[in-house]
Amino acid sequence: LGAGEAALRTYASLGVKQIQLDSLGHLITPWAASSGFWAEVSLHCRNVLHVHDGCRRDSREFAHRALDCCNGARAAEIWQFQRDKLDRSTTKLWARCELIGLDLVLQCHSATKVVELLPQWETGPRLDDVSDDETFERVFGSLNIDVRARPAWTHSTSDGERSSRQKFVFRNSSAYHLATRELLAALLTDRQANAPLVDRVLASIRGAISDKLEQSCVDAVLSAYEAASAFKSDRDTSTKLFDVVSEKIADVATLLEALDPASTVEACHTRLRSAAVVLERTAPLLVVLCFADDASSKKKKAKGKKGKREKEAEPAWRLALSKALSSFLTLLTALKTSLKRDQTDEDAPAELPEESVLPEDGSRQEVAKL
Repeated sequence: LGAGEAALRTYASLGVKQIQLDSLGHLITPWAASSGFWAEVSLHCRNVLHVHDGCRRDSREFAHRALDCCNGARAAEIWQFQRDKLDRSTTKLWARCELIGLDLVLQCHSATKVVELLPQWETGPRLDDVSDDETFERVFGSLNIDVRARPAWTHSTSDGERSSRQKFVFRNSSAYHLATRELLAALLTDRQANAPLVDRVLASIRGAISDKLEQSCVDAVLSAYEAASAFKSDRDTSTKLFDVVSEKIADVATLLEALDPASTVEACHTRLRSAAVVLERTAPLLVVLCFADDASSKKKKAKGKKGKREKEAEPAWRLALSKALSSFLTLLTALKTSLKRDQTDEDAPAELPEESVLPEDGSRQEVAKL
């Protein structure tokens, strides 16, 4: 029922730390993210990556110690575990890719900020590594978790089926964020994206989404990419495409308006989760529209004599872009109003305290220093 804070507190009571983050860290992520606790999930992902970095350094050190002691079998065992289990960790892949989406939600509210973070994002996995089942299994196929910890998957009758389901979830999430990275890099820089691969991956992910609201959000983002790409080459051809963006945003707003306005726990949960879905999925949309708006606002300085001139009519593409921006602003305003209303409702969950509910351990302190 959207009890994200309660889930975080329960998870914190387990005292999960160090290598346990790789095997148990997946338990909290879906519930926290769907409740809007993105800062906590971001810290959690960075803790996972920090543990993996430390394990790789330790494996190298202890393998060398074993060799110094003429114990080659032990050195080979240590390095094989590192290579087969930790380097290929599906949780590690998910954490690195999830940070791309979380950065977009939490701090990338302009094209300039995305350009600053692109070098950091590009140090992660390649989209080719998760584009098909065979490659994914070879590069990131080590699922170091207990798949029986997902009792909600009652349709699964074996551990193998549950493992495949978990890998499918991780792979789709990672592929979506990597495709987002490729599209933003192609749009904001001079780098060329592998368009056929990106289109194939996004089409596959779009087809796997069952939630209608999430589908509409993804459709709005993809239409914005198409409009902005056309805007870069020929602004006049982008007019109709920006109109499509406005229509897609309106579809999202219509679905939100249709939500149950009751004060029941179930209704509050649905509204909270819907707001989290919209804010997370449409984060790239804000960057794309801001990029187009910034580019269109750059005017050349007028030369010649100063004097009053008649105001030129706005071109059609400018009006279409302004309409898309206005539609998105209206959508965000409606979300803010809905959340404010639920905040004063007696059935709404308590606010999260200022201090994080994640456990305070050595790895977290190291990440804070970084």
